[in-house]
Amino acid sequence: MWFNTLKKRSLKKVVEKAKLNALPVDFKYEFKEIGIVIDKADARFIPDLIKAFEKRGVNSHKIKILIYTSENKKKLDQGHFGLKDFTISGGTENIEVLDFIDKKFDLLISYYSVTTSPLIWVTAKSNAIFKVGVSDENTELNHFSLTLKTLEVEGFIENLFKYINVFKH
Repeated sequence: MWFNTLKKRSLKKVVEKAKLNALPVDFKYEFKEIGIVIDKADARFIPDLIKAFEKRGVNSHKIKILIYTSENKKKLDQGHFGLKDFTISGGTENIEVLDFIDKKFDLLISYYSVTTSPLIWVTAKSNAIFKVGVSDENTELNHFSLTLKTLEVEGFIENLFKYINVFKH
């Protein structure tokens, strides 16, 4: 129990030190590769998110999803990560998490209704070019945040692309 508390504190310190990279001047807001970090409690939205991006021309094979779970299983499903994957120094050796944060996605969607230290750590450490969140918490970790009262995919995607069109022009 206290071990997990130490991990959470370390993760928060790493997040506090993280800097959001500025968007490249020549960024065209064209999204070919998308990363989605999501809480398992919100995972029911994954198929709708994929469909919504496919409608906008994104190949579903170019969408990578990382799911946070609070389950304390010894072995998690592929594409899942948990607090157990982090060290007390605020790092991780989980290859899936490391690959995800190292990938230079055109767009990272932080699609979770409840912020937890591991989720915001992934958002903060991600090398994605453009980061979008769905919360008014931790807005300094994203280039753009849409505050949603409830997670609703179509409204989120519609508003996201409406604002992106504004950014383009």
